[in-house]
Amino acid sequence: IGDIIVDFSIGKKEAFKVLISNDYGLLGNLIYKYVLFGCKEIDDLILELDYKILNDAFSVFGCNIINCSHLYSVKRYMIYLINLDFRCVDYISNILANDKDFWRDVVLKHPSSLKKLGIHLIDDKKFMLELVKLNPKCYLYIPIKFHSDYEITKAAVTNDGAMMLYSSFSMRSNKEIVKLAIESFGNALSYV
Repeated sequence: IGDIIVDFSIGKKEAFKVLISNDYGLLGNLIYKYVLFGCKEIDDLILELDYKILNDAFSVFGCNIINCSHLYSVKRYMIYLINLDFRCVDYISNILANDKDFWRDVVLKHPSSLKKLGIHLIDDKKFMLELVKLNPKCYLYIPIKFHSDYEITKAAVTNDGAMMLYSSFSMRSNKEIVKLAIESFGNALSYV
């Protein structure tokens, strides 16, 4: 490429790492354009890379990793971005917004990201229950109608009694829910 000779016999992945680890100016812009506008071979290579390397490459070339819109449907890529900055959840594709496996990974660290939950999942009671079991803080961000659901509220307060504060009045009046909340968080009694 230009005056730069790259030995691809070391493997595409390793050669790409060499290219992005050095500030080659125009080459960096070329790589960036491939990433930005899409190129199946480069996309596949990027998906094999450690995203820290990719992020470093973007930094070297003064580019923003968020600009890779054609990769917004790639689960690993978006989870990586969200872990860097949870606000990146705003960029997820509709495909990921409705992908249960994606949400199972994301809510472990970022339950507030549920604000972007897809329309096909928003009414799925079984899935809401599963998410609350994974991380009781999800209870704060699931649709309010589920705050009156016995099973979901029970799962939330069993793991974090403080979630009783966000439950419906009927759930805060339920003796079993109150008992479970107090067992998990002694101060939950003050929420009754």
